[in-house]
Amino acid sequence: MKLGASFFSLGGFVLKHINDLEKKKFIKGMNRKGVELTQVELKMLSFLFEQNMLRGEDLYAFLTNHLSITKKSFGNKMARWRNYDVVHGQKVRVGQDGFAFYIYQLGKWGAEILVNEGMIPESALPIKIQNGYERKQLSHLFGTKQLVLDAVLHCEEDKIESFNPYDKTYHELVNKVEPKFIVPDWVLRSEDRYVYIEVDSGSERLQVIENKVKKYIDLSLKYPERNHIVLFSVIEEKDVFFSPSEEQKQRQVRIDNMKQKLYQLHNLLQNNLSVYVLHSSRASEVIPQLLSGDKPLPVSYVDMELDTTWSILHQHNEYFAFELNSIADKEVYLHDVDHSLYADRVYEVVHPLGNFKEIVLFIVLDEGNAQVYERLQYLSTAIDGNHFKQKVHKILGIYPDKEQRSNDVIGMLTNNVLYIDNQSLMEGSDQVPVFYRHKTKLLVEETTYEG
Repeated sequence: MKLGASFFSLGGFVLKHINDLEKKKFIKGMNRKGVELTQVELKMLSFLFEQNMLRGEDLYAFLTNHLSITKKSFGNKMARWRNYDVVHGQKVRVGQDGFAFYIYQLGKWGAEILVNEGMIPESALPIKIQNGYERKQLSHLFGTKQLVLDAVLHCEEDKIESFNPYDKTYHELVNKVEPKFIVPDWVLRSEDRYVYIEVDSGSERLQVIENKVKKYIDLSLKYPERNHIVLFSVIEEKDVFFSPSEEQKQRQVRIDNMKQKLYQLHNLLQNNLSVYVLHSSRASEVIPQLLSGDKPLPVSYVDMELDTTWSILHQHNEYFAFELNSIADKEVYLHDVDHSLYADRVYEVVHPLGNFKEIVLFIVLDEGNAQVYERLQYLSTAIDGNHFKQKVHKILGIYPDKEQRSNDVIGMLTNNVLYIDNQSLMEGSDQVPVFYRHKTKLLVEETTYEG
């Protein structure tokens, strides 16, 4: 959210709206020297306190979201703050010949200022400074920080609460009975939606991931009145210290392996639990949607996407030579199939000349959503096993847009699933619609509906 909104909660402390650019001078020592801080800068320091440590570029992103400042001016400001112990800066070099950057923590005087301003509790004093880090520790740490920062800068909610999972506040809200029941990397909350951030660097065994999700399933059963959303953000060191490049395939394999492992859980489909597995860059974009309630996809949104697909293919694309006739679920599914595994709609696809007819399951796909992936896997296997009242021929997986389709990792090598996205269907309504199918588990190719 923008900090010009009514308020923003950091670990339970609410920062009320004041003139964000009004300066206030803070004096240190007998010579009457000190620093001038705006409300935006005080909020930035509060955010730094909550996060414990941030990179210089993270603080710069926070500040430039609210005011215009060059990197040179920002660097001079941080140098002055370091001299006055407003912040504690440590220069870190990645590798012997790698680039150097600053890691910042709130300084002792900075903590005293925030306590005096009523922005952090007095119990925060004396502030503790951490020194010495391993590269893997930094990669995981700043992978988490980046996601939280993105949520702060882009979420449009009036109130987003951010919790360090090791803080008492988090345990009071989430783990009242068992304080160490499950400890994610970070927690964000909006109303009754809890987003548990789990940063995955690929080092944990898949069994560990499965056990974590089992605990989240138990948590969702313990608190049925809350919506629990688990977000696994898969990172590489290059994502944190460099720009991602050749590591993309490794990330795809990791995401696919994690989804396959979760597919083996028999009780993943809980009404108040959603599990997402995404690459870190996509996770950053999805978090605000999770907090706002736009994801997981509401039923009304799913219906709208299905209506759009039907309208384009059935009415507006003359190159799609088939009719789509709706079929009731009761005519298709056997009685032993749980409703949570149903497709979103079932259509009979018929050629007007009567020489082609097949039944197709329509599913709106939600990028990274493990439960949607489970439905897709189940129905694909059910088609192969002919586990329906009548023969079902294929599944049509529908993404709302190109970006989700191109970034999602499905990892299913099957001949009975086609993929499309409504954005491409709308843009190409004057030509033969393009469908996609898996060539390998992680590679798709263009095809037509008939294949």
